[in-house]
Amino acid sequence: MFFIYNIVVLCLIVVLLFAYIRCQKKKDIIRQKEFEANALKEKLNNSYDCIIELVKKNDPNFLNKFQEAYPNFIKKLLAINSNLSKSDLIFCAMIWLGLSSKEIAQYTFVEHRSVQNKKHRLRKKLNISSDVDLYLFFKNLSEH
Repeated sequence: MFFIYNIVVLCLIVVLLFAYIRCQKKKDIIRQKEFEANALKEKLNNSYDCIIELVKKNDPNFLNKFQEAYPNFIKKLLAINSNLSKSDLIFCAMIWLGLSSKEIAQYTFVEHRSVQNKKHRLRKKLNISSDVDLYLFFKNLSEH
C-alpha cells in the first residue's frame, strides 16, 4: 500500500513538474513576443519621426520612406484610383500622417486655400463624399 502511495505521489510530482515547465515556456514565449512587439513599435515610431522630418523639409525622399514604412496604404489608394499622381500620393500620405491643412500648406510652400482645393479634388478622384472625414477615411483604409 505504501508503495502505491509513493508511486501516486511521484506521478503527481512529475505531472506538476511538466505543467510548471510548460507554463514557464509559455511565459518565455510571451516575453519574447512582447520584446519583439516593443522593438517593432520603437522602429515604427522612429520611422514616423523620420518621415515627419522629411515632410517638414519638403524632402523628395518623403514618399519613398513613407512607402517603406507603410507599404499597404499607397497600394490601397492606387487600387481605388490607379491614375493618382505622385503629388496626389504625397498629399494623401501627409493627410494619413495627420497633418493639418495649415501644416501641409506650410511644409509644401502653398497657400492654405490651395490645400483645401487639393483636398476637394482628391475627394473627387477617390469618390469620397464631403461628409466623410478624409483623415478617418485614410486611417481606415490602411487598417483594412
